Amino acid sequence: MTMEGSSLRTSSSDIKAVNQHTAVGSLIDRILQNISKMELPGTEHFENYMRHKWRMNHKPHTLMGSFQAVRGFLGFYCSLGKSQLQEIVSDDLEAFVEHEQDRGLKVTSVRTRLNYIWAFLRFLSEQDIIGESILRRKIKLRVPDFLPRAIAPGDVRKILAAIKETRDRNLHQEGVQKVCLGIVNIR
Repeated sequence: MTMEGSSLRTSSSDIKAVNQHTAVGSLIDRILQNISKMELPGTEHFENYMRHKWRMNHKPHTLMGSFQAVRGFLGFYCSLGKSQLQEIVSDDLEAFVEHEQDRGLKVTSVRTRLNYIWAFLRFLSEQDIIGESILRRKIKLRVPDFLPRAIAPGDVRKILAAIKETRDRNLHQEGVQKVCLGIVNIR
């Protein structure tokens, strides 16, 4: 039982691995089909980049994120009237960032997309398609500071002190804390 059971487990995990590889393979096929249908500048370089990421064994989520970010950038770049990737300058990237923020995306989403685009530009630079000068000065986006996770104890005491009667204070102490937490959207 132990030998047969372990060999069965191994073969079932092998099947799962093959299924996962097939799912990723079909994802890259779909991505490459989508790219081939696009009329964007540098689609052949975009295809090579996505194949490179697939060969580097990137996860499906990373492949999709890269595809969407680079597709969005190339579409925007095309809307600027440019047709050659060699013409990319940092002003194009800055305009893309402004465009994404104007669409209402949060800073973290824009920064993530920008990181995907930087990776694409690094790939193009390594392939001697664009110059390295565009990679020298990165665009830095500041993510706003997060709100505190709890109300300061002094503030809770002030709210509780506002309740006049002792009986009400004891009955509503937990309720007031829950209301305060709800007001600042913590839970």
